Amino acid sequence: MFDFMRVRAKRTVASWRFVNRQLGPSRLTNYLEHTTEPRIVIGSGTTHLQGWCETEQEFLDLLKPVDWDEYFNPESITALLAEHVWEHLTPEEGLRAAAVCYTYLKPGGYIRIAVPDGFHPDPFYISWIKVGGQSPGQHGNGHKVLYNYLTLGRIFQSAGFETRFYEYYDEHGHFCYADWDPKDGYIGRSSRYDKRNQEKLVFASIVMDAIKPKAQGAGDAEGDVLQLRQRGRGAVLLPAVACVPS
Repeated sequence: MFDFMRVRAKRTVASWRFVNRQLGPSRLTNYLEHTTEPRIVIGSGTTHLQGWCETEQEFLDLLKPVDWDEYFNPESITALLAEHVWEHLTPEEGLRAAAVCYTYLKPGGYIRIAVPDGFHPDPFYISWIKVGGQSPGQHGNGHKVLYNYLTLGRIFQSAGFETRFYEYYDEHGHFCYADWDPKDGYIGRSSRYDKRNQEKLVFASIVMDAIKPKAQGAGDAEGDVLQLRQRGRGAVLLPAVACVPS
């Protein structure tokens, strides 16, 4: 019965993705005709969020700027969302993809990122999400890199972004958390929303916003309580987080 349900679930996901790929280009075009604040989900799979437009690699590839040129002008996108996408790119590809996002985001716009967490203290979790690893029922995860919050931050800082972390494990295995609004980008594989975490924290992701700085002199967002450290081209924006031992 378990194997049957797993096969059925895979077919459902595959069917959804097929429809997404077939209808996605026209849906994206129609969406852009009716909004001045585009919010785009990258590699959406089965994700559907109100007010956002889902896309797939087949027509909006992070590594093909020509795809983005077809739909967007530079500095025209308000927000991007990519849940468990960047681990499927090499670090070099991840930097190129971050640069593409930087080009098309408005100043002050952001991309919300979630990736598996390489500082997670549970060896079983690491065996699932490491390069070449697999979780129960998988034949391989397709991951090309395992990030921690430091290495992920450097990728986006190198592309010019400021980074703001909401969930991650630190170097000591402590889980760090700052409140975030799912309306700004829902992350299903997070401490708050992953169903595996009902009794205890089992599956966690690094959850981060990479923010394109506003034009110089535009001022900072009101109400942000952040510590700012310069690191390379970008800046690390650290919200006040609570870190607790696992």
